[in-house]
Amino acid sequence: MSYRLGFTLVELTLVIAILAVLAALVLPRFADATQDASETAAQTNLAIIQRQVDKYHGMHGEYPGDVLSDWFVGGTLPANPLADFDTASVVEVQADGNADQTEPADKVMTAASTSAWWYNPGTGQVRARIKVKADPVESLLLYNRVNGVNANSLADLIATRDAARAR
Repeated sequence: MSYRLGFTLVELTLVIAILAVLAALVLPRFADATQDASETAAQTNLAIIQRQVDKYHGMHGEYPGDVLSDWFVGGTLPANPLADFDTASVVEVQADGNADQTEPADKVMTAASTSAWWYNPGTGQVRARIKVKADPVESLLLYNRVNGVNANSLADLIATRDAARAR
């Protein structure tokens, strides 16, 4: 009587192939979940900042000249997870000359616009900037989803992408 004490090479290869197919099916879903979580966190933090600006407006009858970190728990402005880590809590305040502007000229982070958040004290609007994507349309769609707007300007995104490629 002979007994087998292990698996054959064919059996092991078959199991490894099945595991590889399952991994190929499951892993992209985790990547999408990570991006979705970052977008949701950015939307939540944007809403927190906007709420504080609106609260200031309700108490003082005007929008604040700046977004102050001491308004938030821990004295820190909420981070934008779609921005670069070192500038994730930086706010660019719109210049007075464009008090009616509701969207930033640069919707994505650039060398000139490194701040993660944009704020216009004339309108009280706060927007989240995003890192530029390879496809300008994808960048604009992400910007619109996160900020809950319907911006349709691709010109600044295309110029930003081309400038980034030139570097």
